[in-house]
Amino acid sequence: MSAKERRLNDAFIASAVSELRKLVRKAAKRGASVIVLVEPVDPETLRSTGLQGTLTRLRKRLRNMATYEGVLFETVRASGKYCPRCGREGRETRRTKHSRIYECPYCGLAWDRDQGALLNMVLRYFERLRKDECDDVTTLAETVMAAMREWLEKHPKGLL
Repeated sequence: MSAKERRLNDAFIASAVSELRKLVRKAAKRGASVIVLVEPVDPETLRSTGLQGTLTRLRKRLRNMATYEGVLFETVRASGKYCPRCGREGRETRRTKHSRIYECPYCGLAWDRDQGALLNMVLRYFERLRKDECDDVTTLAETVMAAMREWLEKHPKGLL
């Protein structure tokens, strides 16, 4: 990787971490709990690429920031191909310059693949909490998951 690319990637990482730190501190001032969820780097598809190194460095910096700020940092794998409402595999209906739009053939929900992946990460994290933790956390996880699905019912175009 050239020195110029490395500097640009380092600037991107610093900017991303700085913006997240601002959001974390703003949430903390409000008394909110914060969880930083990241998707793991897929070593098979990114092997020996500059992007793999950049994403790995970004995740390390995010983990360090989360530790310093006292927030939870978790790695969760999720896909935007699956419907956030019912969990079934959707089909790509169209592509735009910046996104891929999917639609569920079962429940009819349409979503941007990146937005769907984000919601699926949160749902998967709380599902994991529900399975692994005590009754209090299970109740919290179920409440959050139900609230997210209820929001999706009320706002079916919220992920476009």
